[in-house]
Amino acid sequence: MKVHVHEIEVKYVIHADKVSDIFDTLTDMGFRHKATYDLVDTWLPPKAKSESLRVREQSQGKTRKYFLSSKKTKETNGEGKNKCEAESKIDEFTRDVLIGLALRMRSVLPVVRKTRYSWQGRIRSRDYTVVVDEVVDLGRFSGFYLEVETLVPYNKVDPKAMDDVKHIALKILHAAYDGEENLKFSHAKLSYRKMAKIHQAEQDA
Repeated sequence: MKVHVHEIEVKYVIHADKVSDIFDTLTDMGFRHKATYDLVDTWLPPKAKSESLRVREQSQGKTRKYFLSSKKTKETNGEGKNKCEAESKIDEFTRDVLIGLALRMRSVLPVVRKTRYSWQGRIRSRDYTVVVDEVVDLGRFSGFYLEVETLVPYNKVDPKAMDDVKHIALKILHAAYDGEENLKFSHAKLSYRKMAKIHQAEQDA
């Protein structure tokens, strides 16, 4: 596994009509487009309630990569989350084994499919990753989301990180939505894993 880090992030529900405006705003703020990926995230049964285990298939053109990540939510702060994350690269065989073993424990696993537009930038000595996700096949949770995050070393205390992440996210959103009267962005209160679990329950009902 990679070294553990704290992932400080906020997530908002946005409108399809505002995606291009958000991209323009990011460019104006000095962010650069890193990549566009197609992602399939499958969550495995966790060892603890506060932990999530995720297997990710990441496709870019003909290239596919697989990752296993462990995340533990350390705390929440209003609209933001502080999560301890460790991620490692795995091969396709390991991915299939992990999912196969998980399916022996549970007949259905939460799955989220999305296209991710990833941007990176540095503002006032802090690095940020901004992503716009287009989530599909998730019922009422399908649509577009904006995430802004920064990473903090596991053994470092950074009390300003959360406020900085929120500030950058709102700066992006207010600029992109400037002048709008009918469209409003909103805080995404649920994780993708919880969205997938709710969607599955609604499908089975």
